[in-house]
Amino acid sequence: MWRKDCRICGVPGPLFCRRCGGQGELSRVPLALAGVNGAFTAGSYHGPWGAAVLRAKGLPDRDIGVAVARALRRRCLSDPFVSALLCRASVLTWAPSPWTRRWRRGFAMGALIAGELSVQARPAPLLRIGPGPRQAGRSAHERRAALQGRIQATRPAFGEVVLIDDVLTTGATAEACAQVLREAGAEKVWVLTAAHAPLPGRSKGTGSEAAAYR
Repeated sequence: MWRKDCRICGVPGPLFCRRCGGQGELSRVPLALAGVNGAFTAGSYHGPWGAAVLRAKGLPDRDIGVAVARALRRRCLSDPFVSALLCRASVLTWAPSPWTRRWRRGFAMGALIAGELSVQARPAPLLRIGPGPRQAGRSAHERRAALQGRIQATRPAFGEVVLIDDVLTTGATAEACAQVLREAGAEKVWVLTAAHAPLPGRSKGTGSEAAAYR
């Protein structure tokens, strides 16, 4: 009798099957974010791929987190623009989360992804965040207000920085992080996110287009 292995849909096979996130392409995020040169995502948060991301950070389940990070790596390396970006970036960093959340999960999803995506640039925690309210359920304006002054740089930045996050919704966190990174010395900031969860009414992006980013 087959053992049901996919933790998303239950079919026999790997930790999560191809339908639930093993295959796919990167797409550009259709958000104009201050201080961000361009943003890419591996898929929608509203579907099997998003369910994998949610289980990784929500259960939490580090094994699924690693599987998500490795699937994301395959997608990044198959995209010419993002693959070249990972090769020339000065550093890979991630959007910070409160220490209490990291303690509960036992790992930081962004750090996990950064470790898998490291090609030439080293992963490094360039940012920290102070205490404050959770962002879930808040509007874009409320999220930006709640992040005011909470994110700080832990060291100088330089060159092109790739900022990694697990889920991008309004882009408020990405903007706040990008502003701090640029103040710390970064020349360009690119965002790479595992999943995109657009608010109702926002359009979804289509394939990655290097010409859209300058």
